[in-house]
Amino acid sequence: MLKFKTFLFSVIILTTLFSCGKEDESKDNMTPEPCTATTLKETMIGKWKMAANGFSIEFKSDNTYIDTNNFFNQVDLSKGPYTFGYSVSGNTAELEAKGSTTIFGDLRIDRFVCDTLFVTRPGFSKSPLIRQK
Repeated sequence: MLKFKTFLFSVIILTTLFSCGKEDESKDNMTPEPCTATTLKETMIGKWKMAANGFSIEFKSDNTYIDTNNFFNQVDLSKGPYTFGYSVSGNTAELEAKGSTTIFGDLRIDRFVCDTLFVTRPGFSKSPLIRQK
């Protein structure tokens, strides 16, 4: 009976030790999920906040965008209504505000990673856009 208890105890200990394998050790709360977007167009989709001034913009998958603070469009909203669209060519997002007049603006993306777009806008200093969750 003592041998059986010793054997059972050993099995329980070994099972416990091996159940906490390498998979559990490599996954912790500090490791971000890998980025799956590989193109600028895929990466842009989502909500972003400009680090320098806190202004935000949301790029939608249907090629429209919402400029919450009217910083990126810089249109006279009183002359609206406007619809806001964008297209991506190379490293540039062309922003378009269509209303009584059509206004275009370029947002050059110098480089990007999953949660940061490093942008340059003519007439403004460089500032990263940080993805909002």
